[in-house]
Amino acid sequence: MADSTDAAAYAIQGAASSFLSTLKSKFRTSQIAIDFVVKEVNSLTDLYLDFLKERISVNCAIQDGHLRLDQVFSELESLRGQSLFAGVETQPYLDSYIAHQSTDLPFGLKQLVFDWKVVYRRGIPHRVPAEYAYVVPFLQQLEQLLNCKDVLHCVDNPRPSPDGVFKTITDGYFYKAHFIVVRNGPKTLSIVIYVDDVQFADPCKSKKLKHKYRLFYWCLGNIYPELRSSLKAINLIGIVNYKVAKKYGNEEILKLFMKDIKALGDGVKLKINGEERLFHGILQFVAADIPAAANLGGFKESHFALRPCRMCMCTRFDICDHFREDENLLRRIDEHEKSVLQVEAKKLKTPLVTMVDVSLTSRQEVDTFEEEEEEREFIQDVRPAIVFNDHHDPSVNYGINARSPLAEAPGFDVTKCFPYDIMHGLWGGVGELLCRLLLKDMCTVPKQQVDASQPKQRRNVPAANPSHPKQQNKVPTVKPKVSLNYVNQVIQDFCDYGHLHQSRPSPIEKSHLESKLDQSASQMIVLLHILPVIAVNNISEEKQDLLGQFTKISAVSMLYEATEEDALELESLVEIFGKDFVRIYPEYKTLKLHALRHLAMMLRLHGPLRQQACFRYEAMHREFTRLVDIINNMINLEFSLITRHISARNNDIMNGKDDGTFLYSGDIVKKSEPTTLTALPDRDLILELLPELDLNVEVSTVDRFDRHGRSWKKDVIVSLQSNQEHAFGIIEKIYLVNDEIVFLYNNLKVNYLAKFHAFEIQRRDNVLKGILFSHIKLQFPVTRFTVHFRTNNVKSFLVSGSSGNLVG
Repeated sequence: MADSTDAAAYAIQGAASSFLSTLKSKFRTSQIAIDFVVKEVNSLTDLYLDFLKERISVNCAIQDGHLRLDQVFSELESLRGQSLFAGVETQPYLDSYIAHQSTDLPFGLKQLVFDWKVVYRRGIPHRVPAEYAYVVPFLQQLEQLLNCKDVLHCVDNPRPSPDGVFKTITDGYFYKAHFIVVRNGPKTLSIVIYVDDVQFADPCKSKKLKHKYRLFYWCLGNIYPELRSSLKAINLIGIVNYKVAKKYGNEEILKLFMKDIKALGDGVKLKINGEERLFHGILQFVAADIPAAANLGGFKESHFALRPCRMCMCTRFDICDHFREDENLLRRIDEHEKSVLQVEAKKLKTPLVTMVDVSLTSRQEVDTFEEEEEEREFIQDVRPAIVFNDHHDPSVNYGINARSPLAEAPGFDVTKCFPYDIMHGLWGGVGELLCRLLLKDMCTVPKQQVDASQPKQRRNVPAANPSHPKQQNKVPTVKPKVSLNYVNQVIQDFCDYGHLHQSRPSPIEKSHLESKLDQSASQMIVLLHILPVIAVNNISEEKQDLLGQFTKISAVSMLYEATEEDALELESLVEIFGKDFVRIYPEYKTLKLHALRHLAMMLRLHGPLRQQACFRYEAMHREFTRLVDIINNMINLEFSLITRHISARNNDIMNGKDDGTFLYSGDIVKKSEPTTLTALPDRDLILELLPELDLNVEVSTVDRFDRHGRSWKKDVIVSLQSNQEHAFGIIEKIYLVNDEIVFLYNNLKVNYLAKFHAFEIQRRDNVLKGILFSHIKLQFPVTRFTVHFRTNNVKSFLVSGSSGNLVG
């Protein structure tokens, strides 16, 4: 077009360049967005040309096989001024169109108004909401979701596992034993909800808590695990300002949701593909961090409460004394209900004020320091038994604040349906603490050693003159075993993290060792697997074993598929790790450390622990944070966020509900031009795998193959595990034959290192072998860390912390 002499062509090119330049500079649009606009405008132009051809062929008469030019011009002139975006050019029109295309019965928002205020506009008073929340109707969302072909397929074709095998959350004993599931079968809907408080604005630039909001999500547990990881599977229940939520509680916000959940338990008729169908469902569990789960469950949120655990009756004094599950201490729903009634009865009573005479001389004076210490130790020993184990206030005694708003859900067990999240409890809790303590041991000098290295001076003696040769004192310097700079250098420069390179840990500062490591959960996973390599010969043997024990716990916790044997192993690992941790670090007895004892029970009740985690829900927060940056308007932010979210969700459903691509749009295969099988040098290997192939069949060489967010390409490690024997191969070539993916690989010789809980790669065989991707049992790339210790000393390790089902 640039070489054309046509004035109209130059005018089009000039207008297009001005449009793109203005879009980028004035509206601060990224280049990715501009590329998308260019691509979609070209597609719209092609569609419009097809429309013009059809319009002209219908409305213009053909004489002697020719069109009259004046008729064509007249037809084109009649379209002048019309817009390609007619009917969707404004936000209300666009939202209305998408809503009607995504569902037969479009639904709107519900605004819950808790308080009103009067504002004056041009001197006229107006009554407007002052404190409010926005919620999305649950059953209407559910009906819209079930009209998607891929979602309905998951519901109508469940994949139940035998007892003792846990592949998804519906394999847990809680779902299987629920009376609604027993009555209506495995097609009963499983609902999982999530709650969290999010600060959208920069706290350094805005008033504290002003733009902090509480978000409620829900997810359909019947969706297959590989599809449920998509953010499209997460739906919004409501959004409310944090202060409003604290003032009025969760009960008012979730009232409409709980009404729909109770109706779903009894059975509701939903219109699916034009026909009414009866569905039943249950509320299975709540995914949340410790404070949010305690708040929604009606338990004490503070770690300093007398009974801080929401699953057992341990006190804060004996919370880390034992790490084996004790059924006698577990909370039970019938006893919990009685405790809630006592708490509610206590709140209804008028507090009584009692006057007590206090004698100031009744206590004997303590003459010596030793006697005072003995008395203090005695009080500390008897304090739990006398004061706290039978507190007069039932709220304190039972660790309960109020009745949970979710208790009304049919068959919902408040004491079993708030599992501890491994993202916050394992990686952001115990893992972060252990990593910080070990780094502190390696990279700092204990204060006792520093004090011991300083020379003692006698009293009333002037300090020595350091310039005098006879008075020079050589003070021994105590150095840490490794410097923090060295640790950061290894993490940042000497490690190759493979497909986890985006989770490379951030640099660790000295101040982090005294407070908290500034790492995300995914970064902590990587850091805790690379730390054993750094810690060799730099920490004591017992601490090295402690780190190895934790990596084993994390490996079992991240299993994609688990069994009863894995649950038993997890119980044993937690008991050993907990006892050793308390023995080595007795001053760090935390609730998150105690929560490890309940992980095995949660695995049995609700399936694999990684599917109970908050990883994907936290990723959903990032989508809302991006919307805040785009909106750039903090007035009634709740309304802006929820309307944009619903509009985007309706658009995704509109484009993918009929062809089954709503949750997953398909594999991504980057391949070369096909060639015949006879022309390939590896045809014999392919024929061994697919002997029925014709020699003239077309075969494509694949550069990269993506499925469900997992990428496969050259040099990726694949697990060839079979019959409990660990075998690994490194991909050399990938072929696509008749929609079948073929991997050609070299075997890896590995050696298991119990200290690292990983496999060290020793050598790579030169013999090329083949395997069909569909025959691979564990279809995920194996995590490989390559550490460059020094020149010509490079070691690679295969670990299972983020892969699961690798190291037994």
